Amino acid sequence: MINRREVLASVTGAAALVAAGCSVSRREAWLLSAATDRAGVHVAMMVNTDGRVRFAAPLPERAHDVLVTPDQKSVFVLARRPGRYIYQLDLETGRVLASTKTQTGRHLYGHGVLTPDGRYLLTSENMLSGGNGVIVVRDVEALNVVRELDSYGIGPHEIRWAVPGQSLIVANGGIATHPDYGRQPLNIETMAPNLAKIDVVSGDLLAQNVPRHPQNSIRHFDVLGTGNAVVGLQQQDAEQGAKPIVAVSSWADPSDNILRSLVVDSGDLRELYGYTASVCVNPSTAKAIVTSPRGDRVSFWDARDGAFIASTRLSDVAGVCFDTATNEFIVSSGRGYLYRFDANRFALKRSLTQRLADFSFDNHLTITHI
Repeated sequence: MINRREVLASVTGAAALVAAGCSVSRREAWLLSAATDRAGVHVAMMVNTDGRVRFAAPLPERAHDVLVTPDQKSVFVLARRPGRYIYQLDLETGRVLASTKTQTGRHLYGHGVLTPDGRYLLTSENMLSGGNGVIVVRDVEALNVVRELDSYGIGPHEIRWAVPGQSLIVANGGIATHPDYGRQPLNIETMAPNLAKIDVVSGDLLAQNVPRHPQNSIRHFDVLGTGNAVVGLQQQDAEQGAKPIVAVSSWADPSDNILRSLVVDSGDLRELYGYTASVCVNPSTAKAIVTSPRGDRVSFWDARDGAFIASTRLSDVAGVCFDTATNEFIVSSGRGYLYRFDANRFALKRSLTQRLADFSFDNHLTITHI
């Protein structure tokens, strides 16, 4: 088990690495996503912004998110809930370099982060005994578990760095599940979602935010330059489309721990169908884009002003990422399309390429420049 001193040593220079990673790159942009091909085979795929597929690596089960290592030599592919497998692929070829699975009595939620030095992989997992969430720390070289942290909730889903290598934000969805029942929610009436901020060195809970309506599950979010998060919610009660589902966290006042809902007219809200799948922000402007595949909508928000901007219809919309080199949001769809959106005006500029008809993109999209 790594101790506090080892953790601190592993993240020395994190700020410099993050600053370098946020600089505008002149290199070619490549997109990574879990996907499914026309034959029903689950893959991890890499495609450039002209639609050229670099690889489509077959997987034995459906994946959810893809993480690029800081050295840009490999990627980690995480199985969708309640899967147990983690795959490490070569970034050049898609060849499987290593794989592992969760410990007995654990399953993944499809999300994770790497420490800035690339030494450790952290994943959100369910502990079947008791149903509590854990953040599992693995050594990247051997993929063995070296430490576990409490997620401070049930159903930890997306996790992101608040301060890279130091504090982590965890979306505890609040929904209890068990592989014996597939993806069926088991505690809708008593669910208690929260957004937790955790010190990864000590494992202590630093702060916690909760949605105004406890049956709005917290699944996905992205982090603003301020350290706050733009949060996408998934409405679990019968009034789908009736409650705000995009909110912003605030860690400044511990006595006020309610997520701040962004203002939206009821008509625009209903179009989102009570469901969000992926959230991405432009950290320099606090503008955000949110995908809602059940409503076939991609929506745009201003976290600084606290309000909805606009939405547009995209059939089976899926993942989204932000391209720093072009100042554009890139959006994928389950129908094999990729789109560019101007990050300032939120205008649909154009489809990136002709439809990749052989592939259906999954919920998340990662960009790297190589």
